[in-house]
Parts: sequence; C-alpha cells; structure tokens
Amino acid sequence: MTLQTDVAVVGYGPTGAVLSHALASYGWTVAAFDREPEVIGLPRAVHFDAEVMRVFQQLRMADEVLPTTIPVRGMEMLNAQGEMIFCYDAPQDVGPLGWQGGFMFNQPELERTLRKKASTYPSLQVHLGTSVRDIRDEANGMVLQQDNGPGSRTTRARFVVGCDGGQSTVRAILSDKMFDYGEHRTWLVVDVLVEKDAGLPRVTVQYCDPARPATFVPLPGRRRRFEIMLMPGDTAESITAPGRVTDLLSRWLPPSSYSVERCAAYTFHCLVADRWRRGGLLIAGDAAHQMPPFLGQGLCSGIRDAMNLSWKLDLILRGVASTSLLDSYQDEREAHVRHLIEVDIELGNIIQTTDPAVAAQRDSAARASGAPTMLANFVPEIGGKLCVGTDYARRPFPQPRCPNGQRHDELLGGGFALVGAVEPSRWATQVLHQLGGHHVRTVHPQVRDWLDEADAEAAIVRPDRIVLGLAKNADDLDDVLTPLASHLTPC
Repeated sequence: MTLQTDVAVVGYGPTGAVLSHALASYGWTVAAFDREPEVIGLPRAVHFDAEVMRVFQQLRMADEVLPTTIPVRGMEMLNAQGEMIFCYDAPQDVGPLGWQGGFMFNQPELERTLRKKASTYPSLQVHLGTSVRDIRDEANGMVLQQDNGPGSRTTRARFVVGCDGGQSTVRAILSDKMFDYGEHRTWLVVDVLVEKDAGLPRVTVQYCDPARPATFVPLPGRRRRFEIMLMPGDTAESITAPGRVTDLLSRWLPPSSYSVERCAAYTFHCLVADRWRRGGLLIAGDAAHQMPPFLGQGLCSGIRDAMNLSWKLDLILRGVASTSLLDSYQDEREAHVRHLIEVDIELGNIIQTTDPAVAAQRDSAARASGAPTMLANFVPEIGGKLCVGTDYARRPFPQPRCPNGQRHDELLGGGFALVGAVEPSRWATQVLHQLGGHHVRTVHPQVRDWLDEADAEAAIVRPDRIVLGLAKNADDLDDVLTPLASHLTPC
C-alpha cells in the first residue's frame, strides 16, 4: 500500500501538529505519523509565550486553547537565606503581540486540542501508532517506510519534516552530528495535584540555594510542578523513590495534601544539530535543537520552526519559489535558537551554582544590579539574509486591537502584507502579487507609532508575522523584497 502526499510530518507533538495544520490550511495534503497510539498523558512542557498564542490565533484555535491556560504572573529568585535577589512581575494586560506575555498550560490538554482541530482539515491524515523506520530520497521525491502494527506501508512525499523529538529518527538519517554546549544537568521533575492551594506561591520561584537548587511552578487547576536538582550522590533511582520524593516536597507540602501525577529524573541538554536540511528532508523542534527549561522556550522554538517552514514550503509547492528558499530556514532559526540557549545557560548558571562562595558573589551582584541583565532583551532576532535591516526587522510585527475588538492580524490575512502608505513600484507590485500578498494602507494608530519609532513609512510582514523589512519609499521596498525575490520563479 502506497500513500501519496505533498508533505510527510514525522512526529505529531505540538511542533509537528502546528506544522501539519499550517500546511493543511494552505490546502496541501499532509500525512502526519506518530509512533505513540495516543497522547502521552504525562505533562511535559508547561509554558508558551504570546508569539505562540498568536500562532494558535492564526490557526483559528486560540479560543479553544485559552481556557486551558493561566497567564504567567511573574518570577522570583530567592537565595539560600530566602532573600529576594530578583523579582519580575509579569504584566497582566495585553502586550504588543496582541496577547499577554506568557501562559502556563498542560501539554496533554494542548495536544488533545490540536488533534481535535485536525479533523477540520480534509487534506490532513494523521497516522498514530505508526513508526517511520526508513526514509529515502529518490528521483521522484521522498519515500518513507512505516511500521503500523503487524503491517507496513510506503509513503511518497515531496518533503519530509522530522518533528520527532530529541531521539529523532529523521535526524539520525539526515545527520546525527550535534553542537554540544557542554551543559548537561539532571533534575527531578515532580508534577502534583494539590487538594487545596496550601499557601503555595502564585508566581514561579527559583530557589537559588547552592545546597540544593529547586524550582516551583504554578500551573492551571490543581496541578503544580516542582523541579529539584540532583546533587552528588543522587541517582535517578534513589531520588525518584516515593519516600525520597515525599521528603523533598515536605518543605512545601504535607504528604496528605497532594497526589503525585508524574515523577521522573530528566537530564536537560544544550544541543543544536549541525544540519537541518538535506534536499527534501528537514528537521524541526527538539529534533533540531534542545535547551534548558529555565526560559520555557523549548516548545516555543519548535512552533516558530514550524511556522517558518510552513510558508516557505507553501511557496515552493505552489511553484512560486524554488527549493533554494529552504536554504534560509536553518540560517534564520538557528541564530534565534542559539541566542535563547545561551541566555538560558547564563540564567541556569545563576540558579544552579552549588559553590557557596560563587552564590554569595551572585547574590551581592544581583542586589547591586537589581536584575539579571540577560533578561533585558528577550526577543532575539532571526538570522539569515531574507530579512533586510535589524532592530525592527527580523522580529514579530506588532498586533494591536482594532476599535471593533478585532485583532490586527485579521486585517493582514494569512499571507504577506505591505502595511503603510508607501506605494510600491511596478516590480514590487508584481512580486507581492506573486507572493499572494496585499496592501494594507490604513494604518492602526499603534502601528503608526511603531513605524514612527522605527523611522519608517511601511513594513512588509511575512506569513509568520516576522517583519521582512521597513521602508520610507518605493526604492526601499524594492530593496526589502530583492533577497526574497531572488528565490522566486520567473512569472
């Protein structure tokens, strides 16, 4: 039995599901495969940011996702004496991307919501309980061999994207070489269901105690997370023993006030694959990069990968762009991911130090500075050569609310948009038409303020809501479009 599809997605966690849905929303046939027969019922990732909620908005599922979340309220860092060395109060109002800055969630609930949404796309087929064991690049496309229970199946696809996690089968086929930052720390992760609030904090707390660093995370409903670093002499087996877990949690909760939902020792890695693409074979999410948990950006980064890939694959499948456009994928996303990993490592070093003398210096420096400086710039730019300019380009375009309550992205549509009063040249008009873009001439006051701050009259916004570039006049628009136009096929 052979299945024909435009894109095969291996791994149907959040990254694979978002990529599948985005491609299906363009009308392409997608076959998604996951070796698990159903959603893994244990919580894993617990945070995503406003940019990811904006993606769910774009996929028309924010209304389903939002009720299963709680907003991030902030973070405290306490030293061994319980003194505050850093406090961050997260704004609770809507931010520049149209949503609150961050959300806490339960991954199984999110995955069930994503899978329910899959039924709304006729061109998307999801194959659960199916392992991909081989992928070959042949003259007429990619060929996958799958195992499905007692039988096997062949799938032919134009492109294959591996979203199959840290132990990625697709990455092993593509290239299993990884850049290793050398940061590998093992933590005990305990998710509990509390009988009552029990006076636990309403914000995330980092206990920066060199004797035993720990983290507390408030989650939706009755769920709470505790992360406790393993120390010399600890093993995964010893620290996950029920009596040991009860003892470790006793600083927060009496044993009768909670039930343990999950308890496991995890080693967090800082890795980046050296190669994210070969021909029609690509990787995304944890298959391409892994990072510590302190910034809560692992899942967010995978979903950004998915949205970056989706519009590029759409242009190629439509015959508008050549496959050379995919050369920009790793260039753009790896720069962003590496920035986050390096900030995460720096933050982790503050939290995880076990040397009392280093901790004392840290505490003194934090008191003097008022906050860790690495948290000041949390919106890194994407890399690559497609986008023109820096500071305002290469970052997400703002999304204010319109007077009628509509979010501004609804005016942009799902493709490219030229936002502003600059009239494009004939050549730029042809390029925008080829891209399926349109011109939004009436500018929202907040967007106008943003353009003024950027000293620009117009912006070109990509389908993933990243700013391709800014312009003061028609010549500037030509310059912004030229790098992307070099990948387009002749009209």
